[in-house]
Amino acid sequence: MHLGECPFATDLEVLAVLMAGPAGLRMHEVGLRAGATVRVTQRSPFGGRVVGIGASRIALDAATAALVEVGRPTAAP
Repeated sequence: MHLGECPFATDLEVLAVLMAGPAGLRMHEVGLRAGATVRVTQRSPFGGRVVGIGASRIALDAATAALVEVGRPTAAP
C-alpha cells in the first residue's frame, strides 16, 4: 500500500520511495527512506498527508504520498 491509502496514526515501515533524481534524494535527506518507520499524523481533503518520522513532521502532497510504498513494521526477534 502507499501512504495515501494507509491508516491514520499507525506505525508503518517504508518499503520503497519510488522517486529518482533530486526529489528522491531530498526524501532520503529528510528521513523518508526504505526501512524508516513513519506515522500519518494528518490528512488533507485532497489526499495530502503529514507524516511523522522520529521527531520530524513532513507534509506530502497526494502525488508524492502515492510514490511511497509502506507496510506493517516487522517485529524485532
